Amino acid sequence: MNKSKRRPRRRGYANRNRAWNTRQYTFALTIKATGVIVMAAIIGVSWLVVRHAKDSLYDEIKAEESRYSALTEELNRETVKWNNAKTPARITAALARHGIRMDLPRRAQYVAVRTFRTSGPMASAPSALAANR
Repeated sequence: MNKSKRRPRRRGYANRNRAWNTRQYTFALTIKATGVIVMAAIIGVSWLVVRHAKDSLYDEIKAEESRYSALTEELNRETVKWNNAKTPARITAALARHGIRMDLPRRAQYVAVRTFRTSGPMASAPSALAANR
């Protein structure tokens, strides 16, 4: 066969009934329209990502708030227990239960502690008073 008389090669299965050199009209978008569609898709995906992050943060905050309220309730219960255990009657009962004989100190056994300012205009006065005694 001569090259000039060669039959045109057919394309894929979808184009079997169409000659290779016939025009085919298709739907085409302009560059601006394609850009708008791509930008809308990017904005939509970004919105979904931000929304998912926001929802996960809300779930975390909700879990931490419930944990905080549980810890606050436990703190209140323990504070009540401790305040009940600090009463003089309970302290005396606990000492007796452990076999410890102890009384409160007499007035003469108290140690008085005075506090002085460590800063300000009168800061040097306590050391001067202590040196004079």
